[in-house]
Amino acid sequence: MYNVLIVDDEPIVREGLKTIISWEHYGFHVTGTAEDGEAALEKYEDVSPDLIISDIRMTGMNGLKFIETIRENDQRVRCLLLSGYADFDYARQAIRHDVAGYLLKPVDEEELIGYLARIKSELIKEEERLLLTKHGQEKRQEDVLTSVIMTPPMLKREKEQLIQHAVASELDWEMYDLLVMSVEHQQTGGVVLRTAKERVKALVQHSSDKIVFFHEPYVGILLNGAMGFKEKHDLYKKIKSAMAEEHYDITAALGGSVERLEILHTSFETARNLIRKKFFYPRGELLYAEKEGRLTPEVTCDCDTLVHQLYAALEVGVYQSIPSLVENIRFAGDFNTCERIVKQRYITVLTTVLNKLLASKSGRSKPIKHALDKVTRIHSIAHIEDLLQFTEELISCLFNQLDYSQADGQLKKLLFMMETHYNENLKLEKLAEVFNYNSAYLGKLFKRYTGDYFNTYLDHVRIRHAKEYLLQGYKVYQVAEMVGYSHVDYFHSKFKKYVGISPSKYRKNNT
Repeated sequence: MYNVLIVDDEPIVREGLKTIISWEHYGFHVTGTAEDGEAALEKYEDVSPDLIISDIRMTGMNGLKFIETIRENDQRVRCLLLSGYADFDYARQAIRHDVAGYLLKPVDEEELIGYLARIKSELIKEEERLLLTKHGQEKRQEDVLTSVIMTPPMLKREKEQLIQHAVASELDWEMYDLLVMSVEHQQTGGVVLRTAKERVKALVQHSSDKIVFFHEPYVGILLNGAMGFKEKHDLYKKIKSAMAEEHYDITAALGGSVERLEILHTSFETARNLIRKKFFYPRGELLYAEKEGRLTPEVTCDCDTLVHQLYAALEVGVYQSIPSLVENIRFAGDFNTCERIVKQRYITVLTTVLNKLLASKSGRSKPIKHALDKVTRIHSIAHIEDLLQFTEELISCLFNQLDYSQADGQLKKLLFMMETHYNENLKLEKLAEVFNYNSAYLGKLFKRYTGDYFNTYLDHVRIRHAKEYLLQGYKVYQVAEMVGYSHVDYFHSKFKKYVGISPSKYRKNNT
């Protein structure tokens, strides 16, 4: 429907025009009336008329002055003038203001209908032209964007051409940012780029500072870099909510603002790399560069240590340490946020541990082999949270099926505690209380079982871990504290006693 504003100082004329025909039948709707030109100007913004029907002679601002004022800012709206008698001079002025027609009072119904049919046809054609122009502009903008992303300009001539294209495409902004999205359909699991692109475009279609494009396999939005983070985040939430209603899952990332269009590809690369690491980020969050640092742990350990600790926990039946060990597998060795490498690391650690258990607990081979058969399912897991849950459940299920009733287990549990709490102030006397032993007797049992005195064994554990931390680049005083020595000089003497060289020399010789 096209909106109509009727302006006449006679109430009977205004009401008569509203009811003279069925406006909706001809594609129009009377959205407002006014008694003179000044009142009509006040209503103009609210009504947004496509057609104005106005009397010429009115008290206050007359019809011609009103139309002249409207024409200063709006060349699109159609105007029909009313008059009580034929007046050639008024008609001539009306032509100058691009008036669509001139109706004599009382208005002839058929004449009005004829005007409406012609005006409607003109409005439809104008909309079609605007749509073609808009589509052409959008195509030019998208071509510029995909060109910059795929082959950033290097030569001076190429950069000058890019600036010209940007100006012609109305993309000469001061700052640029990219919101890049990967889209999957929840039911089919497929990526339907064009459908998703059109849906996103519909959500931002009235925003001149947001240009939708797609660069397979991503849908993107070029944002005016002057937008604040909250506005960008709100846009993401709006798109995410609307897409979810149509059963789309999206992973979205901001590339970061750049000052020149020619380096927009760096923003795209940042966003694309973040999306490729979606396996590691909490589901449903907007990704941006500052979040990447949160994936890096403060301390990492090697896979051999984790295998030893996880095996020891399952061997002696100490479950409380297992969740943290499972979490730490992802950070083992050379920390890497590659989904494939992390999955393979979990498979390697679990397979090694389960094979060691198979050798030591041959009487319980069935549940261990069953767990081994499940390990390869890790390849198909879509998110780190699911991987952690799968691993914990796998080990928990196995733990409940293993027999821990034969505990010469107290000493094994003591060794496991030393292996996992070596950085604490461990004393034989305190541990004896925990295990309900006389400390002297526990010390003799420990020496007989391990071949070392308690403190010597603890030193060996600490020094073994100290070697790992030194090779990871930690300073000597940091390592001393990390493995349980409160004084760096004491640590230095212990290290030299057991290794034969100083901590600094050990690191130098092995890096």
